[in-house]
This record gives sequence, C-alpha cells and structure tokens, in this order.
Amino acid sequence: ARARIKELTARKRAAERLLNIGWWEIDTATETLTWSDNVYRILDMEPGGPTPDIDEIMARVHPEDRDIMQEKLAAWRDGKMETFRFEHRVVSSREKIKYLRGYGEVVQTDTGQKLVGVVQDVTAMTAAAEEIRRSGELLRTAGRVAGFGGWRVDLAAGMCEWSPEVAQIHDSPGTRQVSVDQAIAFYADEASRTNIRTVFDRCANEGVPFDEIVDIISARGRHVIARATGRPVYDTEGQIVVVEGAFQDITRFENMRREAEETSELLSSLLEQMNDGFYVLDSEWRFTFVNAFACDMMHKTHDALLGHSIWEAFPEAADTEFQHACKRAVDSGEPQILEYFYPPHDAWYRIRLYPVAQRLIGYFRDITEERAGTDRLRLLEAAVAQQGDVLVITEADIEPPDGPRIVYVNEAFERVTGFAAEETIGQTPRIQQGPGTNRATRARIRTALERGEGIETEILNYRKDGSEFWKDLSIRPLHDVEGQITHWIAVYRDITLRKSIQNDLRRSEERFRLISNASSTAIWDWDIAKDRIWWSEGLVKTFGHAPKPLQNPKWLWRKNLHPDDAKRVQAANKAFLEGKASKRNLEYRVCRADGSWALVLDRAILMRDWNGAPMRMLGSLTDITETRQLEDKLRHSQKLESVGQLTGGLAHDFNNLLTIIIGNAELLEDHFDTAGSAREMADA
Repeated sequence: ARARIKELTARKRAAERLLNIGWWEIDTATETLTWSDNVYRILDMEPGGPTPDIDEIMARVHPEDRDIMQEKLAAWRDGKMETFRFEHRVVSSREKIKYLRGYGEVVQTDTGQKLVGVVQDVTAMTAAAEEIRRSGELLRTAGRVAGFGGWRVDLAAGMCEWSPEVAQIHDSPGTRQVSVDQAIAFYADEASRTNIRTVFDRCANEGVPFDEIVDIISARGRHVIARATGRPVYDTEGQIVVVEGAFQDITRFENMRREAEETSELLSSLLEQMNDGFYVLDSEWRFTFVNAFACDMMHKTHDALLGHSIWEAFPEAADTEFQHACKRAVDSGEPQILEYFYPPHDAWYRIRLYPVAQRLIGYFRDITEERAGTDRLRLLEAAVAQQGDVLVITEADIEPPDGPRIVYVNEAFERVTGFAAEETIGQTPRIQQGPGTNRATRARIRTALERGEGIETEILNYRKDGSEFWKDLSIRPLHDVEGQITHWIAVYRDITLRKSIQNDLRRSEERFRLISNASSTAIWDWDIAKDRIWWSEGLVKTFGHAPKPLQNPKWLWRKNLHPDDAKRVQAANKAFLEGKASKRNLEYRVCRADGSWALVLDRAILMRDWNGAPMRMLGSLTDITETRQLEDKLRHSQKLESVGQLTGGLAHDFNNLLTIIIGNAELLEDHFDTAGSAREMADA
C-alpha cells in the first residue's frame, strides 16, 4: 500500500510539474490556507516557507481582477457557492504578472468543512492564446484587405467549408458550407469548371497539390479573378481524407498585371518603333532590353547584346567619358547627359543616362550630321558676324505697334547704327526711322510685306546718335516646310558715301551740261581699243546731228568733215596717236545738220596704258564760227579806225597850213588897196 501511495504521489508531482498546477485547501472555520510546493513555485516563492493568508493572496491579485475575486470569495463565505472557479492575474514575488486558473469544491472531512481545489499557471497558455488571437485577427484583417480566405473539403461528406472571407468573395456572406458541385458551379465557363474539377480530383486521388488562376461569377453576377490553391490532408493510415487550401480575390491585381503587361507591350512597341536608340542595363552592366534602332546604330544584333555586358560588346568604350558617366549616374542616382564620339563608328552620339531601380536606362541618338550642321552654322554665324553688310532677322508678324520684332542682328548692325544688340532685340526696325525717312518708300515696303513679297530699295535711316545714313535695303521672306512665312530677313549696307558721290556727280554733270550748252561745245570720248566714240548732248544742240540707232557716231563725225580739212585732221590725229604728246588742238570745218558749215576748235587729251599704247582719247568740239566772225569784224573795224586816224591827221596838218595862208591873205588885203590886181590876187 505504501508503495502504491508513493507511486501515486510521484505521479501527482509529475502531473503538477507537467501541467504547472498545484493544490490548495482552505479550512472553512479558520480560513487557514494551505497549498503544495508547486503553488509556491507558481508564485515565485520558496517552497516550505510561510503560507500567506487569504488577505495577503487577495493583495497579490491584479487590481483589475480584484473586485471580481472578492465578490466570489464573499459568496463562498456566505455559503452561496458549492464550487469555486476563478481565472485572474496575480503579481508574483518577482513582480511578474501571471495568469492563474483554479477550481475548488467544498468537502466535508474528519476535521471539518474545507474548500479544496487546484490552481494552474496558464500564463504561457494565455500568451499563446493571445498570440493566436492576434495572429488570427491579423490573418482575418489581411484576408479582408487582400481578399483571401481558406476552404476545406471533407471527402467523405463531399461538403466544402468556406471561411467568411471566401464566402464574401463569392458574394455569399451567410454561406459557410456548400457541396463540391455547388462550389465548382461558380466558375465562369465550362472550360474553367472542367479544369478545376480535374486538378481537384488529382489532388483528392493522387495527392497532387494545385495552384490555379481561375475566373468565377459571384452570386451577384460579378466577374472575379481568383487564385485557388489546394493540398491533400492525410489520416494516420496515409489516406487522403481532406483537401484544403486558400482562395484569393486577385481581380484588382490581375487587372493591374494585365494592364501592366499591355502597357509593357505598348511601351516595348513604341520603343521598337522610335527613331532613337534605347537600352536597359542591369546592375552587372548587362543588356536586358535594346530596341531595333539601337541595334542598328550599334551595328549589333539583339542576340549579340541581350545578356552581354556593354563593356564586352563595346570594349573601346571602356575607361572613357561614357563609362565614367555611366558610373556617375549609378553612384549618384542623378541623370547624366553627354555627347560622345565613338571612334569605331566614326560617329557622335548624344546620350542620356537615367538610373532606375538598380538599372541604367540609356537613350541616345546619332548627332554626327547635327554636329556637322552646328559647326557649319557656327561658321556661318561667324561669317555673318564679320561681314560688312548688316543682317537683321525679324518675326513674321508685321502688325504695329510692335511688329515685326527683331530677333537677331549681326555685329555689322551695331557698327553701322550704333544700337547694341541687347537693346535692339524685341524692338521694331522702325526705331531707325526719322523725319527724313521717305513715307512713300515706307509704304512700298509695307505693301510688299503684306503681300508676302520681297523688296529692294534705298531708304534714309537714322543712327542711335541721330545722324542720317542711307542704306541699300533688301528684304526677303523665310518660309517653313509648309510654305508659311516664319521670319523676315533684311540685308543692307551703308551707302551714305555712295549717295554723296552720286549727288556730287549729278551736280557735276548738271554743271557740265549747263557749261556745255552755254559754250556751244560737244564732249566726246573715244574708246580706241573698241573703236567706239561717245558724244554728249552738245552734238545735237550745237550741230544738230543725232546718231541713229546702231549708227557709230565716229562715222557720223567723219562724214561731216569739210573735204578740204579731212586729210589734215586725219593726219593730225594719226600723228597724235603715234607721237608722245598728251594734248592737241585742231581747227577745222564741220557741216551742220542744216547744211551750213561751222568752224570748230577740237581739243583732245590722250591716255595710254602701261606700255605707252593709246587707250582712250577725250576731247571737246567747240563751235567757234561766231567767234571767228567777230574776230574778222574786229580786224576790219581796226583797219577803218587806222584810215580815219590817218585822214584826220592830214586834215589837221592841212588846216594848220590853211590857217597860215588865210592869215597871210588877210594881211595882204589890209596892205593892198581895195582895188587893183594885187588885191584881186589876195582875194583870190
């Protein structure tokens, strides 16, 4: 019997320690508390020590649980409870919170009535249950958010049990159990139903798990894309008794995936069709995507690039500015832009590098021709800037008050006008006009621009300092590919000096014409090499001869020479051409248009080339007929005057003699008698 008692005692201790329980009893009469050693351990107290009384135990009960525990204790004391159940928290001697669960009954013993029971430390169980509860709550929350739940089919019963989340996915929130056939009937079409039946049967019969993307039509007619997974559950004998799994609504994700795939396909299509190179490198510098245009520019096939390192495919690019830019983009996370010359292709590329999610995206184009064009444009700009002519480019809109606005001027503009480029851009060319600018010319320019036509003219403008200058202006429209005018280009040069020379020349010609007309002189210019002679208007006004069309004036001159003078004049001209003299004067007779003869004075100068050969002769032909006639009359008058002077002298001398004679005669009259022969002689 003792052995049996020891065995039972040992089992009791083992059970206490395994289940973490202890026994206790309370003497009803004295309320003395007694408990086992394991209760001491549960409360972190030393076994064998003093046992606390009921009040001390109540003080250890957690404050939030103490009132309920005191109510139960009072009911026991009042005899209202035959059994005593409790579950509360206590604070152990080590200040730890422990969860206790106990049970006691009132028993009658030889020593009196006692409350006998057990207490169990359920701290770990409570924590595990709380963890399970939290996990379950998180799982349910995740299920609600992610749209998934569980299902279970008891093969013997042929019934499918749904979790609330699965029922919600099927729009059947109150349904927890359906038959397998009812569950499969939700699938969208016969092909889907056949497929899910096949994979379910294989799982149920052969133990093959499944994971399928399926389409169902919910109880409300809503199309749902779901993921259905299943696995077999075996009994102890290895027989499949249950198929269980998960069911997730992936409609939103699947639609997003499909949209992403469509977008990706569209993007790939666009990238393939674009006229620029595009490629993607992974973290190991390997090509993961490259479009067709990039392959063409790289002179490589897709197979030669995809999966290969860019530095292996293009070793000449290693340790160059391009590689440095790639590394800067990856290290800094900042985009990089560069223009890079790749010698094997003899080409320039403009490359943009974008680091994205451990990848490097490259976008590039061949700019060889563009750079050549830029170089040509730069050369053109330099030439335009250095040219002497002014270049002004304006917008197409010519409407006042601001149009057309200037968008470009070259350096010659600044030199000629005094206006700086920065103060001119945005202004209208009318800033150069002033009071002396001809309104009619301005109107002609505007009319041409309104018609979209070019124009060439001369116009007076003003510099920044207010001084006048003339310009030879040419305006032309600039069209785009559609034929629309986009800009106006004006080119002009300062012709102030030329205008001044022209004015001086015009005044000189006017003076020459007046002098020529007043002096009865014809000017002539003989081009000896071409044997052509030019006559001024004096040939007509003075001599009445007007050369007919296609008639050589030289022939007209020769034709009208006096026959008696022709040989002498021609001989003089020949001697003049062959000699070394540079001037000569001749007088000869020329027949006028009315048939009268004019005596002319022909003065000429001769110009020779570097070799001394006659090149050009210029001269004047002056009608000196009247001059010669006046000279003849003057000479005749002078002769008459000389005769008069001689006659007057003789008369004077004779008068003097006659006076003497008369005087003497008078004396004789006085001397002689009044009669007689002597007197008669004196009277005689």
